Amino acid sequence: MEISKQSLHGYMFKKFVINFWLVNAVINGVIFFVITSDKGRMFGTAEIAFDYLTSLLILGMAAALTGFPMIKKDIDKGIVQKGVYDRKEHIIAKYFSNNKIINSIIITIMTIILIIPFFIGIPAMFGMDKLNFIQSLILKTVATGFAGVIVGYFVMVLSFTE
Repeated sequence: MEISKQSLHGYMFKKFVINFWLVNAVINGVIFFVITSDKGRMFGTAEIAFDYLTSLLILGMAAALTGFPMIKKDIDKGIVQKGVYDRKEHIIAKYFSNNKIINSIIITIMTIILIIPFFIGIPAMFGMDKLNFIQSLILKTVATGFAGVIVGYFVMVLSFTE
């Protein structure tokens, strides 16, 4: 089955939004809401950074490790074509191995490096050293959603270049 670039990009966009962004954002938002017993307290930057780090380690690895078999299943079903990218020529994929666990660890570390400074920097840009519960919930949900998209991008590219 030959897949066009447009349908490939549609497939990737759907996976980014639903399987990686939405799932990560909802899971993280719900967990944060449930475990925060005092909704009236303020959260410092160090607490938020530690919370992001913990969330990204757990859900980043989970998203990467579940993403590879999910994309492979779609390839096997003919929903999307394997080998869309040439691994040796792809600007990023050529530096990864064929080991899914090692790739998942690398993807998680890269995501942490990209996400934590950016989303800790946003409150700092506005002079906010503490955030209330709603601000923390929104920022965490958005940050972990974006982290899911980063994980999803690498998972998809690596899955298409196997």
